[in-house]
Amino acid sequence: MWKPEECFCMRLKRASEELLKLYTKTIAPAGVTPVQYLILLRIHELQSGSLREIADAIGVDRSTLARTIKPLKKNGLIKDNKPVGARNGVLVLTSEGEIVFRKARILWNEAQDIVAARLGKEGIDKYSDFLKTVTTG
Repeated sequence: MWKPEECFCMRLKRASEELLKLYTKTIAPAGVTPVQYLILLRIHELQSGSLREIADAIGVDRSTLARTIKPLKKNGLIKDNKPVGARNGVLVLTSEGEIVFRKARILWNEAQDIVAARLGKEGIDKYSDFLKTVTTG
């Protein structure tokens, strides 16, 4: 019989929350959240992208993405270069967005380094294998 404290789901949830706190705290000086950083990263990599392309790239639905990009637009980090008459917009980074992206990338890599140091080489491999196992069913 399994004990409640052995619940895989709850243990993963707690670990996920702790990782998110670490990333949030580490990249906070850039003025974006970890998810917002990933949005900036994908737009940077694609040079521009529709809501669907960006949502698919980061693994969220379009409505979640639309809510998450509002502060990025408001703060002048991204803009929508939607052609006149087009149904879908084309998101691009502004020059300020590029600056914030570069700063956040350095800080995100610091968070990655912290986690990698905690896990060690063998732990990184095990963690990656575990994530593949639980996300591919």
